[in-house]
Amino acid sequence: MNQAILCPACYQSNPPQTRFCRLCSHDLILNNLGPRYFLTRLIKVGSLGAIFEGRDEAGQVYLIKELLDRFNNPNERAEALARFQAEADMVRRLNHPQIPRFYAAFVDQGRHYAVMEFINGATLAELVAREGPLPEAQVLAWATQLCTVLEYLHDQELIYGNMQPANVLLEAVSSRLKLIDFSLATVFQPNVRSSQRGTPGYAAPEQHQGLATQQSDIYALGATLHYLLSGRTPDPESFAFAPLRTLVPTIAPQTDALVARALEVQQADRFQSITELRTALVAAQAARVQADSAPAPVAAPQPIPTPAPVAPPQPAPAPTSLPKGVEHMLMAGLIFFIVFFFHALSEALPFSPPSHFFQRTATPPAPTSTPDPRPSELRTIVYTLEISLDADHELSWFQIRGRFVALFWTTVRSDYACCAPSMPGTPTFLQEPEQIDGPEDQSVYRATLGTLVLLRGEDIPNPDEVPVNTPSANIMDD
Repeated sequence: MNQAILCPACYQSNPPQTRFCRLCSHDLILNNLGPRYFLTRLIKVGSLGAIFEGRDEAGQVYLIKELLDRFNNPNERAEALARFQAEADMVRRLNHPQIPRFYAAFVDQGRHYAVMEFINGATLAELVAREGPLPEAQVLAWATQLCTVLEYLHDQELIYGNMQPANVLLEAVSSRLKLIDFSLATVFQPNVRSSQRGTPGYAAPEQHQGLATQQSDIYALGATLHYLLSGRTPDPESFAFAPLRTLVPTIAPQTDALVARALEVQQADRFQSITELRTALVAAQAARVQADSAPAPVAAPQPIPTPAPVAPPQPAPAPTSLPKGVEHMLMAGLIFFIVFFFHALSEALPFSPPSHFFQRTATPPAPTSTPDPRPSELRTIVYTLEISLDADHELSWFQIRGRFVALFWTTVRSDYACCAPSMPGTPTFLQEPEQIDGPEDQSVYRATLGTLVLLRGEDIPNPDEVPVNTPSANIMDD
């Protein structure tokens, strides 16, 4: 109760028990008609919303989401508000231990809010950014948990639509995964196009076409598992993933195969249900445990053969004539005896026989995973980008934002090619796309984006040495 209170309008910190902001005089109480809430900490500001930690009058802590009204187009404002309300209505009906509980939704002085359970923990994207690729056994166990909650949503005829490491929270107290951000969740309607395109790199090909299905969640989960196991951010411009075992040789073949199947471009080639994927995950875990616990095979000792007594030499009998078939049988038996004798002798002797007797192939040792010894740095990178389109383009505002996200990732990879950049989440729009002056036959947009990027290597450039420019891309005919 002694926490400072943030102003909902200007985010100014105010002393506890203050009623009006000392900077802008805005009312600090949310939902005056009750139950009443107060903002205590700003967690994140995105392009469409802000996320706060807050409390009620009794001191109970909550997660409070606000829809930010930054729209110039009334149709886009109406669409965003409809999605915000639909998300609140959807989460209100859900009842699953891995989905945060929903408490309230209300409008306060023209601002739209939703109040949910506060989860203290870190996202899986943050874990990989801090620790690198995660252990296979742990990832398989987490994947089974995620299948359980996706299975629950699919039973409700819902598509989650936004599976990615940044939307999976590991609760600190229980070590249970929580699925957050239901802004793209929709009711499954076959052959009905939607404007929800998903996150580039994680969204399935059909979702980019507005035709998301329950198998789209399977693809996104496969992309999430690939990132957790390899530490490599998916390419937002393609649907190609390198085989896991080429990136991390210690990954079990069964795990590599199930992730590859989940990432098939054609839906018919993927797992046909999340239940089928969960069954494959359980089998992969069992195979992994069996392989880890099985003792190394030990060769049984071979007895040393006792040579037969040698008979004293006898006078050679007079040669007799044998039938030709009998001669061949005796010759074959003699050759077999000689080969068998030398083989038994070579196994019995304590030294290795010469290479011209037997050639043996040594079994190579199993590859081991070692920590990356290179220096690393977690850096905030911000770019102001420009994109050109045909003047008569038909891309929606959300599709234009997706092009900016793809250009941001491409630019980071180019500027920091020396440092194996890894981006755990989607960049945040610090300045939304706005149209600026350009050629008559083109529409030029500008936006500012930023995010945390993990850099590794001996030649990480000093921030002051990185050139400041405005990267641009012409995607006419897109």
